[in-house]
Amino acid sequence: MSRDIKSADGWSGEFDQIRESIEKSRSVMEGFAKWIWDNVVAKDVIPPRMPSEVSHGLAALDQELRAIAHSNDNLRWYFCRNPLDKWLTGQQLTREEFYLLAAQGILKIPSETGSEEAYEEFTNYLYEDNELRGYINPSERPELNGGWTPRLKIGIVPEDVRKSFLSAHQKAFFRKFKPILFSRFRND
Repeated sequence: MSRDIKSADGWSGEFDQIRESIEKSRSVMEGFAKWIWDNVVAKDVIPPRMPSEVSHGLAALDQELRAIAHSNDNLRWYFCRNPLDKWLTGQQLTREEFYLLAAQGILKIPSETGSEEAYEEFTNYLYEDNELRGYINPSERPELNGGWTPRLKIGIVPEDVRKSFLSAHQKAFFRKFKPILFSRFRND
């Protein structure tokens, strides 16, 4: 594992490197165990047994490698997969999850209000009505003339946002800081 400081879009790859190192360690351990079976275990003992000290040591090493892999998977889920899944499925992100996604370069930290609290500003983009739930994506545009264009759609198209479902706080925020975006919302 590298000790270099990773860029915002590359640090999460460390989890893959940890997994690869675990697999390489397990392979070395298995090679060591095979060598012991072939060269140390007495062939005239029935049934053949590995020396208990070595057997217990290999079992403990295997158990520790499994624990490290499990911790790595849990950390990857906590720091990468869960926040991304919550954002993509329109669930409210915690402050930590927001900044984790921003650190990975997935979310851009908004700065419209001049506030140093970017998370508070970001929460205004969460929208829910009877049919939609998710984050409003100002970059999304509605399909033109019913045509289909292959693209990855992330978030809610502003033209699908109904002003009547916005909270008073959201309405005030968009009117004051994002009037052009607010004008794209539906009046019904």
